[in-house]
Amino acid sequence: GRNGPNYSRLTGVVVQNVSPVITASLPANTSSIMLLWPTNAVGFNLMQTTNLLPSAWNVVTNVPTVINTNFTVTLPLGLTTGFFRLQE
Repeated sequence: GRNGPNYSRLTGVVVQNVSPVITASLPANTSSIMLLWPTNAVGFNLMQTTNLLPSAWNVVTNVPTVINTNFTVTLPLGLTTGFFRLQE
């Protein structure tokens, strides 16, 4: 970089890998949940579990569709608690 009154010099850079955020939507009059995440999150798999044990996560096999700028997956609502994450 350049030094001068109109330039800044970086002395250190930290790069963090931040996972994209999943948004949940409950469409009206349905018994389903829609999960959305940004389409720029290429290479991530949607995973699901009913408990937070590390070995309990399973890849959701539903193929995501694209709506606007989001990947979307619609799943039926169950009677149990569910957790979701994106993993590379």
